[in-house]
Amino acid sequence: MNPPAFRVAWLSFAALALAAPRAQSQTEPVAPVAPATPVAAKRPNVFLITIDTLRADHLGIYGYPRRTSPHLNRFGRENVFFRHPLCQWPKTTPSFASMLTGLHPRTTTIKRICGVEVPDKLVLVAERFQAAGWKTVGVVSNPNLDVGFGFAQGFDDYTEGWKDEQRKRITAEIPGDSPDSYAKFVNLQFFSALDRVGAKEGLFAWVHYSDPHAPYEPPKVYASKFVDDAWYDTTRHATLLPESEGTLSYGGIPVHAALGGRTELAWYLAQYDAEIFATDEQIDILLDGLEKRGLLKDALVIVTSDHGESIGEHDWYCEHGPHPYEDCAKVPLLMKVPGLELPVTVEQPVGLIDLVPTMLSFAGLELDPKLEGVDLLPVIRGVAEPPDHVVTGAGYAEDSMRAIRVGRWKLIHVRDPVERARLTGEEWELYDVDADPKELENLAAARPDVLLALQRRMADWLFHHPMPAQEETGAATPLDPRTEELLRKFGYIK
Repeated sequence: MNPPAFRVAWLSFAALALAAPRAQSQTEPVAPVAPATPVAAKRPNVFLITIDTLRADHLGIYGYPRRTSPHLNRFGRENVFFRHPLCQWPKTTPSFASMLTGLHPRTTTIKRICGVEVPDKLVLVAERFQAAGWKTVGVVSNPNLDVGFGFAQGFDDYTEGWKDEQRKRITAEIPGDSPDSYAKFVNLQFFSALDRVGAKEGLFAWVHYSDPHAPYEPPKVYASKFVDDAWYDTTRHATLLPESEGTLSYGGIPVHAALGGRTELAWYLAQYDAEIFATDEQIDILLDGLEKRGLLKDALVIVTSDHGESIGEHDWYCEHGPHPYEDCAKVPLLMKVPGLELPVTVEQPVGLIDLVPTMLSFAGLELDPKLEGVDLLPVIRGVAEPPDHVVTGAGYAEDSMRAIRVGRWKLIHVRDPVERARLTGEEWELYDVDADPKELENLAAARPDVLLALQRRMADWLFHHPMPAQEETGAATPLDPRTEELLRKFGYIK
């Protein structure tokens, strides 16, 4: 239990909020602003490239020693590199619901779980581009992005990769490769979609790869790439959890992620890294193909992930969702923004919630004042300060966790006693993320001044972001057999 001097009752948060000086917040509804001038007189192309389950610290540009991402490293070093990006919830459905709407999970009411429907009342970024005359194309590879879950809203052409007949035919010709999460197929499907749409300008495209997702099954040609290298530590082992524990991942490797009977953690890390390498190679092929088609000139390109992955950190294995530590919440964020003196590095934390206003601003479209993210273009250009804090959530309990990142500090409020017992046992966790990137030393008792300041900031944010009058969790959606099969393979359902 926390020392009494450092405890703050949840019901006193409103009082704390009123006592705290109010800061300009990325999470308050943004004031209407004049649209940015498009880079070109014609409608510029916008490409959103996302990689499922890609934690930032497994890329070389974020300090990883293995050569997992040579092409993304170069892309980031030549363009715009964000050092501390955070997702708003480390789970596919709530993360993308926020990333594609510019609204927090508290506003979308989509949090904790996957397999729920994005309601029609939420406006996705593709709908905004479509309404403004852009052609819209989406190619996705995670079954949680199924048409039935509402993510196809606003797309002229939307490909669910696991249902695609072309993929099935090609898979039969490449025996031994994973048929469900091979980035090569995403590219083939995407270029087919571009041929169908035929747009050369005024194109918004979303491409989503899923290769780093568990089970880690890279193409066989890469399976041994990182095995027995200098970072292959054979001394660390993990328990294989029994079938009865299903998708739970505390204390060992869950059934859906187990690779044969292997228990050595190094093998799982090597296979995860090999999947990243394979995806990195395909993203380079994607960008090269776009360049050859003349689609990248004056285009905005964003590369990011929906969330990271724990591979043994905090006793959580081959999964994501239960906590907002950096391994799950920190994602890569790299951008190609025309018209800048490059390269640019943004050192301060930002959120994926900021992508919608950034994309709309780049395209010269008016920003909806209800958006809860901020336009990052002025930050990139050095004429505005970045958001002064980023809020993220996590956990499966009804009283889910909240975290706030302010500069180098992160405060986590673990409200549910069961989830608290699985973590540190403390209600409040405070970390100096710069000095302690793995978040191993809780400084809540040692730094009461920082604790109180961030509690006030969290209270202020909650005060200005009340829950919707009637919370909606999304409706259960009937699944086609192929989608259900892949959801089981990925560990989302038993």
